[in-house]
Amino acid sequence: MKTAKVILLAVVGLLLFADVSWRIWTWNANVAYRAATRRIQLIDYHTNNVEGVGILEAKTGKLLWIEWFDNDEKIPSEVSSYFDGANVFNLFPKENKTLRYEAIFHGLGKSQIAWHDLGRGLFMDRFFWDTNGVFSKMEIWYDNTWHTVDRRNERNGILINGQWCQLAFDTNRMWTIETKTNQ
Repeated sequence: MKTAKVILLAVVGLLLFADVSWRIWTWNANVAYRAATRRIQLIDYHTNNVEGVGILEAKTGKLLWIEWFDNDEKIPSEVSSYFDGANVFNLFPKENKTLRYEAIFHGLGKSQIAWHDLGRGLFMDRFFWDTNGVFSKMEIWYDNTWHTVDRRNERNGILINGQWCQLAFDTNRMWTIETKTNQ
């Protein structure tokens, strides 16, 4: 009987030693994970049949990055990067399509400019918002210069040498003008 108690005590002691050793080992193995979770947080988004996963800075709660997925798509529909909680860069990957880009520059107050590249490796248009977040103007890159878009009769155009010209896309999806008119 005394031998059984000694064996039982030895087994319990070995199990206790193994448990403590295992806990110390996992504590040390997960030190990087614990440090990361103190700096960043993952967050899920669900809205309008779109799901996303984002990374927040843990101390401030400001966004760093979000990846959005449409219903059944395997690749993200939008990947957004943030600086100091403000959206500064978006990628729009589409399967079997050219990657589109959007760069956002924040001005004083809440004004901002968004530059768009529709996948040609060249920013072709930019949109301006005032400090109240209200859209103020659009400009397009045409003939090696920026032109302010002038909307007339529900159509977009630009002024070239005082003449209004309606905008269109050519076969390469580059801005071009249709025939010049005096509207």
